[in-house]
Amino acid sequence: MILRPTIPERIIQHIIASEQEVLIASEIAITINCPVAVTVNTMNFLEKRGLLAESSPDSGTFLVLKRYKVSNSKGKKTTGRDKMWRVMRIKRRFTRIDIKRLTELPITSVETYFNILISHGYLRKIGKDGRADVFMLIKDPGPKRPVLRKHKGVRP
Repeated sequence: MILRPTIPERIIQHIIASEQEVLIASEIAITINCPVAVTVNTMNFLEKRGLLAESSPDSGTFLVLKRYKVSNSKGKKTTGRDKMWRVMRIKRRFTRIDIKRLTELPITSVETYFNILISHGYLRKIGKDGRADVFMLIKDPGPKRPVLRKHKGVRP
């Protein structure tokens, strides 16, 4: 059984892929094949989660907050782990396949990062969704991902 991404997942995927700073709800609705009213409601939900900021009341135009931009403001390259961390913070509950699909990274990279985060207490397995394990982010130190080693803890 193939699960179709939810509307928030499709909007987040669009944000990550487009790298735009200003989003127009009607354009995103067409792109993700969803009614405009549902798209606006979902974007308002994402605004409450800290991903977006509405540029003016009831305009349907949203700004992507700087802390969630794909490229870092200091000119540093965004890594796959940065993308995974960003998606995990937004979704809170997810499977490995969700993260793979939204970040377009290899499943081996996703599994490696999951194992590191689990061993350091950032993620916990909370159940199953069909055949896939569902995980939850239980320790969230902020928008910057924790830099961890495989076996020795936080990098000095």
